Amino acid sequence: MMPEGTKLVRLGRGGITLGEANRVEVPEAVEAQPDIVTMWNVVNDATHGISLTTYVSDLTAALDKLTGETQAQIVLLNMPDITVVMNGLPASQKDLIRGGIEQWNRAIGETAARYNGRVHVVDLFPVSEEVLDHREYISGDNFHPSSAGYRRLAEVVWDEIARDDVL
Repeated sequence: MMPEGTKLVRLGRGGITLGEANRVEVPEAVEAQPDIVTMWNVVNDATHGISLTTYVSDLTAALDKLTGETQAQIVLLNMPDITVVMNGLPASQKDLIRGGIEQWNRAIGETAARYNGRVHVVDLFPVSEEVLDHREYISGDNFHPSSAGYRRLAEVVWDEIARDDVL
């Protein structure tokens, strides 16, 4: 969806936390001097026991470095409602998890807002329920997006980029 002539530098590594990304991926992103950076570093942190306080500190460090050492616009994806793929959990437990996700997403939004329009948050929470009607969006592990799911995710991100005139 990017304009012709766009150079893509893919730095994402599956399974890492934002703290790990700050040590490996963020310096590489700065070195590439991009015009736009997309970041989706939250699910691993939230599901691997990283505290919200630590996550916000890591997010601030990443955004400080990216906005301070590049001219890039940052497109930051927040936490989807992962309870839509958690079959077998009681409704009360899903409600608790959703409350935690909403807390993380508020913190992400508040952190992003401090960067004077350079950081654009893509809110994945409202579109999460699409997987209920499109099981093909979920991979065989019943958690991660499938190829079709990643294509849909790209469309959601692109809509945000176009709406906010990020390019």
